Amino acid sequence: MGPSASDYARARAAFDYFLVGEDTCVAFMENAGGSQVPRCVVDAISNYFVYNYAQLGAGYSRSERATSIVGDAHSWLEVFMNTQGQGQVVLGSSTSQLAFNLASAFADCLGPGDSIVLQEASHESVLGPWVRLANRNGFKLHWWRADRRSGASHLADLEALLGPATRLVVVTHVSNLMGEILDLTSVVKLVRRRAPGAQVMADGVAFAPHRAINVFSWDVDWYLWSAYKVYGPHVGVMYGKRQAYDSLLSLGGQGPNFYFVPASDLTYKFELGGVSHEGCAGLLALQDYLLHLLGTSPTSPETPPQHHHQQELEQNKDQNQDQDPPQQLQPGCLGQSDHRPQETEGGIISIFPPLAPPLGAASAGKIRMSRSQVEAAFTVMTTMEKPLQEQLLSYLASHPAVRLVGSANADPAVRVPTISFVHRCRSSQRVARELQAAGFAVRYGHMYARRLVEALSAEGGLIAEEAAQRQAAEGEDPVAAAAATVAGAACADGGDTVASVATGSSAVFDEERAINEGVVRISLLHYNSPKEVSQLIEALGNIL
Repeated sequence: MGPSASDYARARAAFDYFLVGEDTCVAFMENAGGSQVPRCVVDAISNYFVYNYAQLGAGYSRSERATSIVGDAHSWLEVFMNTQGQGQVVLGSSTSQLAFNLASAFADCLGPGDSIVLQEASHESVLGPWVRLANRNGFKLHWWRADRRSGASHLADLEALLGPATRLVVVTHVSNLMGEILDLTSVVKLVRRRAPGAQVMADGVAFAPHRAINVFSWDVDWYLWSAYKVYGPHVGVMYGKRQAYDSLLSLGGQGPNFYFVPASDLTYKFELGGVSHEGCAGLLALQDYLLHLLGTSPTSPETPPQHHHQQELEQNKDQNQDQDPPQQLQPGCLGQSDHRPQETEGGIISIFPPLAPPLGAASAGKIRMSRSQVEAAFTVMTTMEKPLQEQLLSYLASHPAVRLVGSANADPAVRVPTISFVHRCRSSQRVARELQAAGFAVRYGHMYARRLVEALSAEGGLIAEEAAQRQAAEGEDPVAAAAATVAGAACADGGDTVASVATGSSAVFDEERAINEGVVRISLLHYNSPKEVSQLIEALGNIL
């Protein structure tokens, strides 16, 4: 049985984006750039600032609560990623920063005679640091190239690049442009067999919003993802396998934190400058949204924050009873009701408890989900996403003026609903702008997978012909200008006329322009609805 309308309504009710504000009428379909955030996460971050904001490890009650929240967030992420005690979790400002820090940790371990393999289809954030390091240290870079005609990355091509000198293989679990899922288990097994001395680092940013992360099952050494694309705060997350980090240490590498921080503590050594404390509170509250998808009420903390506050006052009173009494706080400082968000004018109330009384909504610590519940929540998401991508892929794959970039197979085992395409006659910028004007939040470009778009835009590439046709039809040379009036009709009949324009044109193909225009990307999540996709297809019918 497929998802019902009430399933989508239930998910959407958790997000204020779908309930209030001037953007309510805009269908949010730019989720690969960052998801919307449920009210429980917003409340938890706000409550942290109100009730628990303090530096870690100082010993007084508020500091101890803050310390527990940060520690609990790491423990929760170990459940979320299914580490099974095989490694540790590191938090940072972004996946880009964590990837840079990891490459820096390898700086003393790689040199002439070594090699690493980079998947061309990856986001630049996980490629650039290794390219710079290779230029500096002199080790070899091997590129696992994408198929120019399909964009796919074939395992046979990877196998040919592996050998005794391979030290690291960097891959992307899901392309943030094409949406196709890499068989990470097969990649890891192949690397273990062909290059036993190599480690595997996987970029899971485009995978994590759609499927349950399972680093234990995949046996991957390093895995990175972004919480702000998974209904959470703007935080990057990295898993490091203990065995992989021990190997790094044995070769002289280590994390970037201060010299007196034990090198053996992977988390502490890589969390230079500390982590976002309020972000940790938001990460913990992600549990409440996942439980909401399962129809399970979040468990209220044993001691609500207003009681913490009273305990803190009593503790301070006992500690300072022999000292001069403290100055009286100004009116309102203890009045927690001053901090409570009000019901909106339209009477809309979040499905989660408001800030005060913060029973349950504060989510100020504790792991409230089992691993099986995490997997069940993502199964719900996958079930809800399946009809969305089936509907959109079917339309785009059959449209004569469209080139789909990625597989047309809607099987959830093959891809996620991150769907890109190009138009034969209209630039990706123009199509995206017209969709935005029609009420759909989408985007265009290379999405920082620039090396992949460069490959697909080069001669013989998947989208090269369409780029040449568009430029010829829009160009100012006499042949193209004369044919511009029939360009629209050419799109409708499959582009034959535009192809002839490109052939007869004297215009020089601007590859840089084609790369920057890139693709139109529509990225859906489980909280998008079939009605929204139907409305999108109707708008595309008018635009394309």
